[in-house]
Amino acid sequence: MKKTFTKLAGGIMAASMILGTAGVAAPQVFADDNVTITQNSDDKGTHTYSAYKIFDGTFNKDDQNFTVSAWGNGIDESKLVAGTTTANAILTALGVDPSGDISEYTTKKEIGGEEKTILDPVQISILLGKVKSGVTITGNSAYTSGANAETAEKFAAAIKDVLSTTTTDTAENVKSTDTAGLELADGYYIITDSVTTNTGKEGVSKYILKLVAAESEESNDIHVKSSVPTSQKNVKDINDTTEAELQEWNKTADHDIGDVIPYELVATLGDGTENYKDYYLNYTDIMCESLVLDESSVKVVVDYEGDGTETVVLKKTAGNDKGYTITSATKDENSADYTIDLNDGTTSKATKWDIEIIDLFTATGVDRDKIGAGTTITVYYNATLTGNVKLNATGNPNEYTLTYNKDANKTGKGTPGTTPEDRNVVFTYTYDIDKVNQSEDKLEGAAFTLYKEINGDLIKDGTGENAGKKVLCVEDAETGLKQEIVVTKGSDLTFTDGVEHSKIKADKYYIVKSIQTITGDASKFRIEGIDDGHYVLVETTVPDSYNAKASIEFDVDATHNNETKVLDTLQVKNLSEADTVGVKANNNGLYSKIVNKSGTELPSTGGIGTTIFYIVGAAAAVTAIVLLTTRRRANKED
Repeated sequence: MKKTFTKLAGGIMAASMILGTAGVAAPQVFADDNVTITQNSDDKGTHTYSAYKIFDGTFNKDDQNFTVSAWGNGIDESKLVAGTTTANAILTALGVDPSGDISEYTTKKEIGGEEKTILDPVQISILLGKVKSGVTITGNSAYTSGANAETAEKFAAAIKDVLSTTTTDTAENVKSTDTAGLELADGYYIITDSVTTNTGKEGVSKYILKLVAAESEESNDIHVKSSVPTSQKNVKDINDTTEAELQEWNKTADHDIGDVIPYELVATLGDGTENYKDYYLNYTDIMCESLVLDESSVKVVVDYEGDGTETVVLKKTAGNDKGYTITSATKDENSADYTIDLNDGTTSKATKWDIEIIDLFTATGVDRDKIGAGTTITVYYNATLTGNVKLNATGNPNEYTLTYNKDANKTGKGTPGTTPEDRNVVFTYTYDIDKVNQSEDKLEGAAFTLYKEINGDLIKDGTGENAGKKVLCVEDAETGLKQEIVVTKGSDLTFTDGVEHSKIKADKYYIVKSIQTITGDASKFRIEGIDDGHYVLVETTVPDSYNAKASIEFDVDATHNNETKVLDTLQVKNLSEADTVGVKANNNGLYSKIVNKSGTELPSTGGIGTTIFYIVGAAAAVTAIVLLTTRRRANKED
C-alpha cells in the first residue's frame, strides 16, 4: 500500500474531508495507520519511508513477547541460502561464525521449484532476541546503546541486503515536522528511509527495527533522527581610526591592501549525530585570487556544547595523531582554473582549499560521548588581501560549503551531502585625483601622500623586525592573528618647505600611503586598497611656479549589506572646514580634482586670510591721499 502525506497545521494528520473549493480535496488520511513517523525538524528534505516485514509470528499479550513462525514477505528468501554472502553476513552480525557448523541455524525450503537450505527464521529470531535480554523478541528492537545497539545495527545492515521488492506500506513526500502514518499488521519490520531531494539540508535516518503488534503496550510513535549539520562562514572588520579591536563575526568587511583578515568556517552538528559509526566532514573554501591563505594560521576547534565551555583543538593528521588534513589547488581535475563570481557579474580566478576530517569521533583528544546536537567544529584561519585586488563595489569574495555523510547507515564519506553555499565579501576602495591648473588644463609635476590616522589604543611597541618602532597592532585571540604595521607620529613627519600640512596632528600616529601617477598621464593619480577611517591628503611636491594646495582632511565611511553581501554606500564625511576642493565618493571609489594656481597667492586656508590685507591696503591708500592733499594745501598757502 502506498500513500502520499502532506503536512497540515501543526504537523498532525486530520480526518479526511473535502474542501469547499470545487475539485480540490484535502490530503487522504488512513484511519488504520497504526505506526506514526515524525520527521526531524532540522531536516528540510523530502523523505520516503518504506516498511518491510522481516518476521511473521504471533504476539502474546500476557508476556508481551512475539514468537516468530516464518520469514515475512519483505524478505527475499533466495538470498538466505546457506553459504551465500548475504546469509553469511546475517550470521556474522549475530555473532555466529558462518565457516563453522551452522546447521542449527538453517532449515529446508523449496525455492524456485528446488529445495534449498536457508537460514531458519525461528533460530535467527532467537539469536536476535538475545540482544534483548534473552527473550524471543520483545518490544521495540530499535537501537538504544551499548552492545545491544551495535548488534542490532549490524543485523539491520545485513537484512537490508536481503529485502524483497514487496513493501508492506510506504509513506512518501514526508517533510520537516510532518507526521506520517504506516498501516502495518502484527510482525517485525525494518523501516528504511530515502530522500528525493539534494539541498544540503537533509539526512538519511538509520534503519529502524520495529515490532508492531495490536496488543503491544509499547508506543508505535517513531521520531526520526536524521542528522543534518549546518554551516556558516564569517569574517571580521575593523576601523583602524575609531575602533580599538576587531568587530564581531559578520558576512562583509572592508580592509586595506596588505591587511591580514580573520575568517571562520563553522559546522554545527544536528540531532542524530550519535547514530553514526564515524563522522566525516570536509570544509571547502573557494577563495578569490586576491586573498592569500596563511596555512600556518589554520586552527580547528571542537566545541562540545557550542558555547565555549569545553573545547578541544584538533591536530593535523601526522604520525599517531588523527585530526585534519589541508589541500589546496588552483585548477580542477580537468586542469581548468577555479573561478568565483564577483559582485559586478564577472568572474575571478580562485584557489580552492579543503580541510578534511576523516572521522571526528576518533580524532586525537576528542571525547565521542560529548559530541551531539549543537556541537560546533570551527576552522579559523587568516588570509592576506593582496595581489590582484577587486576594487570598490566589485569586492573580494570567498565561498564555503560543508560536505558530510548524510546517510547514517554508511561509513566514511558515505552518501555525500553538501550544505548550501555561504559567502563573505571584503571590500577595498580607490582614491583618484586629477591635477589641473586654474584654466582646467592638466598639470604635471605634483606628488601626493595620504595619511591615515590610527587609534592610539592600537599603537604598540614593535617586535621582531619592527623592534624599536611604533606599530599598529591588530590581534585576534580566536584565529591567533597578530599583525604589525609601522606607523609614524605626526610630530616626526617631515615636509618640504612650502608644503601645507596643518591638518597633520603632532600627537597622532599615521600610516603613510604614497599615491602613484597613472601610467601615461602624470596629471592623474590613484591609490588602491584603502578602507574606512580618517585621512589627510597632503600635496607633498608642488609643481614649479605654482602655489601649494592646502591639505584636505576627511573620513571614509562605508556600509555593506550582510544579507546580499554588496556595498550599499561609500561616502566622504567630515570634510575639512572651508575646503573648496572636496572629495567625492560613490560605489566606484573616491575622487578629487585639485587645482593649483600660479603666481603670487595671498594666504588663505590655514593663515590669517586675505581680508586683513585688503583692509590694510585700503587704509594705506586713504592715508596717502590725505597726506598728499595736506601737502598741496600747504604749498598753496606758502
